[in-house]
Amino acid sequence: MNPVRVARVAACVAIAALGLTTVAGAQVASSFRGLQGSLHGGERLTITDQAGVVTNGRLTTLSDESLRLIVQSATPIDVPESSVAKIEHVRSRVRKGALMGLLGGATVGAFAVFLTPPCTGFCIGPSRGEAILPVAGIFGGIGAGIGALIGAARYHRLVYLAPGRETPRGASSQSPDPRSPPTTANTIVSKSRLPS
Repeated sequence: MNPVRVARVAACVAIAALGLTTVAGAQVASSFRGLQGSLHGGERLTITDQAGVVTNGRLTTLSDESLRLIVQSATPIDVPESSVAKIEHVRSRVRKGALMGLLGGATVGAFAVFLTPPCTGFCIGPSRGEAILPVAGIFGGIGAGIGALIGAARYHRLVYLAPGRETPRGASSQSPDPRSPPTTANTIVSKSRLPS
């Protein structure tokens, strides 16, 4: 069996394993009280306030009216519910990807040794029984590396949306919706650039 083909199969197994996610917690809360079932502290969050300012940090405490977040400067800030437009839970799946890649790679490596035809005459090298563990370990290590790289991507899951707010599909929190009318600030800037 071609080693490149085996590596491709291991990568496909890792990608398929990462794609299997649970649907639990797919509900988007409309109040901080509703968030208390899905956020417990320590999660990385991206918070967008009503003015569109984005804050990244780690959740420390959550109450019915506010949440406390540690930002990069290591100072905790309190964010009241009335100022929050949306909250996204930021996750990466490095461990899961590495584990699934390890299992997939080790399985492919052991299977490749198992499919090797038995030696009937003069043979150089180890027998199948002696080679199965080292080959499974090597392929498992390669699979774990590939899985960790794939799992290192960060996933943003919307967990809170303020009542009365809608997020257009495909729009990111950093870029405004191109279909929305220009804001007052944009209108003033564009008028000031007009030649006299």
